Amino acid sequence: MTTTLANTRSRPVELHLSSGVVVVGPLDRVPCDTEDLDLGQVRALCRTGVLVVHTVADKPVRHPRKRG
Repeated sequence: MTTTLANTRSRPVELHLSSGVVVVGPLDRVPCDTEDLDLGQVRALCRTGVLVVHTVADKPVRHPRKRG
């Protein structure tokens, strides 16, 4: 699973994530760890609509079939 945080505003947002301080540009997205979703700052910004969480299942690795 890949998780990103999307900034819905036209102003940058500074986040203090487990990986360090990250600035999310206006209407931009940044990857985050699922543990970051439990951080107070992230939860508050999601609750007010400043941030939106997007979780996407990773594409499975496809191996070509052997012919023969």
